[in-house]
Amino acid sequence: MRRLLRVILGLVLLAVLAVGGYWAGKDWLLARPAGAPGPGRVVEIPKGAGLNRAAQVLAQAGVVEQAQLFLLAGFLTREQGSIKAGEYELSPAMSNATVLEHLRHGRVKLHAILLPEGFTLDQILLRLASFRVLELEAALGLARDAQFIASLGIQGPGLEGFLFPDTYRLPRQYGARAAFTAMVRRFEKAWRPLAPAAQAHKLTRWQAVTLASIIEKETSLDRERPLVSAVYHNRLQRGMPLQADPTVIYGLGPQFDGNLTRAHLEQDTPYNTYLRPGLPPGPICSPGQASLQAAVQPAAAPYLYFVAKGDGSHAFNVTYEAHKKAVNLFQRRGNKRRAAPAQPPGS
Repeated sequence: MRRLLRVILGLVLLAVLAVGGYWAGKDWLLARPAGAPGPGRVVEIPKGAGLNRAAQVLAQAGVVEQAQLFLLAGFLTREQGSIKAGEYELSPAMSNATVLEHLRHGRVKLHAILLPEGFTLDQILLRLASFRVLELEAALGLARDAQFIASLGIQGPGLEGFLFPDTYRLPRQYGARAAFTAMVRRFEKAWRPLAPAAQAHKLTRWQAVTLASIIEKETSLDRERPLVSAVYHNRLQRGMPLQADPTVIYGLGPQFDGNLTRAHLEQDTPYNTYLRPGLPPGPICSPGQASLQAAVQPAAAPYLYFVAKGDGSHAFNVTYEAHKKAVNLFQRRGNKRRAAPAQPPGS
């Protein structure tokens, strides 16, 4: 009986030592650096890759020194979840546990992407595609998908004007749907405090964004935006054509070569505000906060005309006669930029 008791106690002790050794070994494996000392690396784990494939990719990139040890660490912690595809910024100095945590929680590398005020929808998509945030063809289709656009709360045919300009931190392969949603939500945050002013001027949100997009293209000076807005508000109230060159250029599309001619002003498109009264059918770019505010809070000024002075600013006038003098003055100074609007009321 005593011998049997000793055998049982011995087996229990061996089991305890084995379990203790297992946990000690597991802790050592998870806590040890994944690789040899070296700089951080950017590694992309492809879609559909399992733990084995990820270990190979990390080993090839020099993040982990031994793929099999990393694979074992992943196997021992498999209850913590599967890894996620994406682009990661990892260091060989990280422990196996830390690398696995990044992969399992999808802590992917984020890219700071600047989308400036005045970018058109096409320019925004090209920039996002250049960072591999989205696939261009898929994004172009989604940007014109009526059901998706409506799901974002936009009452109009497209996303032009509603992808708010800002610096976004986005991962590669984020996807058009997620990117568009984030940018429209950012627009809504900027628009919300301006909505009462738009209602006071009897402007729908669509109309206000359309006007703001024209203002954005007309001047880069914040102090001038309310004055440009006043010109267009005054013209709309008087039933005068807006005669905004940026809308004409937008309507011309790819055929515009950078030189706006008289023939272009006479070419009828839905966006030709020389030939068609009122606002164009929709926004012509993504306006920033200052232009949105100017659209719904124009200056209390009687101006009906403005002309570029050649230094980035504009001269504003009430009468067509004064405007013609300003045009002649600045054109004589070698200003080759256009005067807008350049025609008399009702022409």
